Amino acid sequence: LFDDLSLAFVYLDARHDYCGVVEDIRAYWPKLQLGGLIGGDDFGWSHTWTLCGNGSRITGGVKRAVQEVVQDEFGAELFDVGGQWMAQKA
Repeated sequence: LFDDLSLAFVYLDARHDYCGVVEDIRAYWPKLQLGGLIGGDDFGWSHTWTLCGNGSRITGGVKRAVQEVVQDEFGAELFDVGGQWMAQKA
């Protein structure tokens, strides 16, 4: 739908289970321009959504997924702004 490196801003507020957040971040990260921002909602709700769409249960929800993918996998600095999360692609 979107070309790689074509988006300056992406805001994710769809599925909140760990698996869904990981899929969304990995799908949209390549679309994000260098210097572009990606963020989302419900960063503090790590305990709420444990059931993934495939039936597996993974704890940690949004917070765990964002930390593992944005920080650990992509090496971006992560900001928590009142329950919203934000990172800039370098």
